[in-house]
Amino acid sequence: MEPIESSIDESSMQQAMFARQAFLSGTIGSVSSCTAKLCLHPKAWIPTSICQLCLYFVSKTGPLPSTEADQVVQICEIVSLLSRGASMLLVIVLNGLMLSRFLDGIEESGSVSATALSTAANFSFSVSNYFQRRILYFGLRDA
Repeated sequence: MEPIESSIDESSMQQAMFARQAFLSGTIGSVSSCTAKLCLHPKAWIPTSICQLCLYFVSKTGPLPSTEADQVVQICEIVSLLSRGASMLLVIVLNGLMLSRFLDGIEESGSVSATALSTAANFSFSVSNYFQRRILYFGLRDA
């Protein structure tokens, strides 16, 4: 019995690999931008929640004198600032990873198709994240 030849040839495998690289690039870019939006602004949801969580745990220890309370608030603000710094490092790492995936996609298929697919993936995931944040913050009725 003769082996059955696969209908998948080398060029279609390369196109699939390019599509995966470019799509991954756009997705990582979108995650990076969403991380920046949720973490880097001083009044963003994540740093504000971290500061409030810090204050909550400190308040569970009991009442503090006013001088210590001011110090605790400063410490919690520093913790919030550290979370913003860690988020900034995450954004830089994600952008580097996105760029490497994008360049792999360009090498395999050419700049026009890689750019189009990467941009489409980035836009799609950014729009879906926007609606997810609207639902999270405002509920279904106001989205």
